[in-house]
Amino acid sequence: MQSLFRPARDVKPLLIFVHGSAEMYGSDKVLLNLAEGAVVDGQLQPVVVLHEHGPLREALQRAGAEVHVAKVCKIHRSMLTAAAPFTLWHQLRRASADLDAVVAGRSVALVCSNTLAVLGGAVWARRRGYRHVWHVHEILLRPWIVRRGLPWLAERLSDSVISNSHQTESWLLQQAPRLRSRSVVIFNGLKPVVHPAASDIKAFRSLIGAEDSDLVVTVAGRLNHWKGQGLLIEALALLRDAGQLGCLRVAVVGDVFSGHDDIRGGLMAKTQGLGLEDKVRFVPFVDDIYTVWFASDIAVVPSLEPDRLAWWPSRPWPARYR
Repeated sequence: MQSLFRPARDVKPLLIFVHGSAEMYGSDKVLLNLAEGAVVDGQLQPVVVLHEHGPLREALQRAGAEVHVAKVCKIHRSMLTAAAPFTLWHQLRRASADLDAVVAGRSVALVCSNTLAVLGGAVWARRRGYRHVWHVHEILLRPWIVRRGLPWLAERLSDSVISNSHQTESWLLQQAPRLRSRSVVIFNGLKPVVHPAASDIKAFRSLIGAEDSDLVVTVAGRLNHWKGQGLLIEALALLRDAGQLGCLRVAVVGDVFSGHDDIRGGLMAKTQGLGLEDKVRFVPFVDDIYTVWFASDIAVVPSLEPDRLAWWPSRPWPARYR
């Protein structure tokens, strides 16, 4: 476990966030907003424990949060083996030891696990007698053991559960109905939008090869099979074949999880195979998403399944989406 930022000992009780990534996508930015709010409020000291290094770490440090990179027992598909119970037990022990080291005897007011994929904070809070809140951002469909198992754990290890939408809560309560009295929906807050500079908007449109007269269609988010970027590319081919593509330009904004470059490669190969290289541009992760939106004319969300954990395997995809 590596401590990255430890201010002088503070008398304030700790508000501990446990999170499974360190990027700047949806749940990451929600966590950043919460930590920033806690710093401004000043009643609790936000302490964030991350699974890995990444841009979220630096953003949290700039906001004034205490940040550590440690074991958090992040669930992933490689755990679904015969050795899963031993692996889980070992990782939970490591996570508990690391969290004990982070707290170092200080007073803890609340532990918050951000996404269902992280178990270490919930189990540690139960062992140490701390209040625990689970913040749920996803809908899990398969495999069955995950769809049923993680809500079952949330039911038993949480004092309260926060869902980011009524749809997420509905799914959660279908799996764990006894959570109903401890469940609440809190929509993700947004900071006031600062209109980007005209030069930044023009620069983004130029980046994707769009003229002022072009119609820019954008899909923004993690590159993943279920997000539907491939479906959008196929739809463009249908429009072209019908003679209706016109002045359309498409921006596919986002990147893959580390080690999944084949997904990006597959989407680019599909684009080339359909002869759409002049219409589709792939743009890596963009932190200032508002520049992207103000530069776009239409936002598209072509997801093939409900919002869920992107790292989890789905059913075999039809060949046309591979």
